[in-house]
Amino acid sequence: MANPKYNIGDTVYLTVSAQKGFIESYTILQLTAGPDGFWQYVVGIPQSAPIINTTVGDMNSLKGNFSAVNIRFYEDELSTYCEALDIAIPLVLAQYNRLVSLREQFCEVSEDGTGTG
Repeated sequence: MANPKYNIGDTVYLTVSAQKGFIESYTILQLTAGPDGFWQYVVGIPQSAPIINTTVGDMNSLKGNFSAVNIRFYEDELSTYCEALDIAIPLVLAQYNRLVSLREQFCEVSEDGTGTG
């Protein structure tokens, strides 16, 4: 079995999130060799509990508890920071170009490049 690409405590990024233009970091909590001979990495994904609206006198307080759900990923489902950026940039550029095109079609653009309409 090859050496693991990541170690416990390393920061990783979900490849599927990067494919959607999101760069979200997670920390490796556990590293195990799977029964199929591939490394499996456990990361904690934050989950928020339902928000409780508490009224005290004239004040409203929104309270929510945050916890993490540990999820197991294979090595090819995780990316380094630079890999995640390389994955996300084409999508983000395409979205940017689409927005610029929409602005050019529907907005008057001033000399400084901002929309005026």
